[in-house]
Amino acid sequence: MLTATNAKGNSLARQLKLFELPPERCAFEMVAVGPLFPEQNDMKRHRVFRDKAAALERALADHLREAGHTVIGTHSPGGSCDERLRKQVCRLVDEKLKSWGAL
Repeated sequence: MLTATNAKGNSLARQLKLFELPPERCAFEMVAVGPLFPEQNDMKRHRVFRDKAAALERALADHLREAGHTVIGTHSPGGSCDERLRKQVCRLVDEKLKSWGAL
């Protein structure tokens, strides 16, 4: 598989290669949760919710690692996240993984 080293659309392929997983031999199932926050009209307000989403993404990555999963990619330490929302997202993802036989 040919990928440009600086293409943002190839970030998943680059991460897979770091783990020596050939992207062309991988199969994917995706879990999407959201929208979590309202859309914002300007960048200043957008950043507030973007940072909340980033903290939540980090918390989910940590949760998955603690459950024994390999999580690829980087997840900035970020700030704290809403505990109620974190529990809901982790529960939804856990339920989906369990339905796939991954938990």
